[in-house]
Amino acid sequence: MTVKLVKRTFFFKLIKNSLSVSVTIFFSLFLVSCETIVSQDRTRLERNSGIEFFSAVYKNILVFHRDQPDISNIMLAGLNGLANIDNRIHHELLNNEISINLDQTIKTTLQLPKTNNPSLWATLTIEIILQLQNESNNLKDKSSNHIYSVFLKHALLTLDEYTRYRPASVFKSEKTPQSIKEKTEFLFPNELSIRDNIRIIKISSFTSGTSELIKKQIQAIQENNNNPNKGIIIDLRNNRGGRLDEAVAAADLFISEGTILKTQGRHPDANQHYIATPDNTNQDIPLIILINNATASAAEVLAAAINDHDKGLLLGTHSYGKGSVQRVRYLPNKGKLNITWKELFTPQGFSFTEFSVSPKLCTANKNKISQIPTLTLLESILEKMNHKKFRRSKNSDSTQGKNLKVDNKCKILKSKLGSSEDYDLKIALDILANKRLYIDIINHPGIIDF
Repeated sequence: MTVKLVKRTFFFKLIKNSLSVSVTIFFSLFLVSCETIVSQDRTRLERNSGIEFFSAVYKNILVFHRDQPDISNIMLAGLNGLANIDNRIHHELLNNEISINLDQTIKTTLQLPKTNNPSLWATLTIEIILQLQNESNNLKDKSSNHIYSVFLKHALLTLDEYTRYRPASVFKSEKTPQSIKEKTEFLFPNELSIRDNIRIIKISSFTSGTSELIKKQIQAIQENNNNPNKGIIIDLRNNRGGRLDEAVAAADLFISEGTILKTQGRHPDANQHYIATPDNTNQDIPLIILINNATASAAEVLAAAINDHDKGLLLGTHSYGKGSVQRVRYLPNKGKLNITWKELFTPQGFSFTEFSVSPKLCTANKNKISQIPTLTLLESILEKMNHKKFRRSKNSDSTQGKNLKVDNKCKILKSKLGSSEDYDLKIALDILANKRLYIDIINHPGIIDF
């Protein structure tokens, strides 16, 4: 009995030790594999792979960017950005030449390419960086991906504020994407609430199915004709954008003819003209759209289209003014280049970037609005509409009353209110309850504020 017990004890100890060794080996292999993954980011900059990388960068910028780029300025900004790795580095352009400076001493001067051939500019770029590595231990110690990131962070600032480089992920591989993919969709839910027969749709982002949601609410209102109160409030406040096609489709539900949106860029595919579908039957439903300083991109497309065609009332503060669209290009190192490739224009031809979207009814001064009773507030709106300075003909110059974004005074003011009451929504509901007032505001040519 004792012998069997000893044997059994020995057997379990053996298993335990074997498991311990196995676990140790497993974690050792795991750590080695992790070190291997990390070491991939320590790859030294090589001439051929560097030329391939920068050729792809310059080519994509030359082909797709919205504006005609200056490759010499892009390269110079990127090279001077390497001063963040070694502050002795500095370069200057002079008479079609670039000087390589280290410690305020010119090391050498190289001739710039005479054409916009991406390969020639990439070769020059990589030759300069490799020469700098011979002089700078700080630069020599950095991986190729680190150098690419620092270079492009500064180089792309010469183009616009939205063109960006995203380095490849070190720890996870990415599926091979399409060669061109438009950056359009953000995953945020949309919300619906109903007060009497008024549908309140909070759209946080334009995703697949957003326009269908609005369409269903229109149909629900039309099926409930017995209720005299009807209307839709679309809340686009803090909506940063999403799918352009969904925003255009949503506008098309209320507009029966004319332009919804125009886009322009240097690439042929960037020039598009979106026109409303004829014989739309949803035009008699009162519509109010809430916007604020954080309403951007696709959300501005819907707001501007409704406003320019007088198909609804814009209420709130002026929008953010993001009138550019980015496309993603994938680079040889699996990094991504988000390129601004086209500009958005309202039906009246205004740039969203320059002008943003202004509300018909400006509610920026919440401190003042909170102190005015509802009836007095509505009377105040009527009084302002009848003021002689607002009696401009709708046939007058369309640029009148249109402020550049930087000059737009309908901005959110610092509020002293401790209340979280939604005054914009309250005013919108009050206006929809007074159909005559709603129509008068829609037909009024000026901006009404408090």
